[in-house]
Amino acid sequence: MLAYLEMLEKNHWNVQSKLLKAQFFRGHLYNSLRSALSKLRITINNLPPPPPLQSGDSVLIGIGLHPKEDLGANLPEFSLLV
Repeated sequence: MLAYLEMLEKNHWNVQSKLLKAQFFRGHLYNSLRSALSKLRITINNLPPPPPLQSGDSVLIGIGLHPKEDLGANLPEFSLLV
């Protein structure tokens, strides 16, 4: 789950996992989830409660990060032959 969480951040994907969504709704942030999941014997099913928010913490609005500016920038050319 840690690898999936890191890919979410890196690629600005929306969260699709119901288990992860539930943890965000409980109050976890990416940093607290990453920290907890990197510990031995901690899984998404036995996470500790979320830590209290600190000044400077960014709170997620909705589930997921903003998309990249140009979603089609790296797509190859495509055309249909008739």
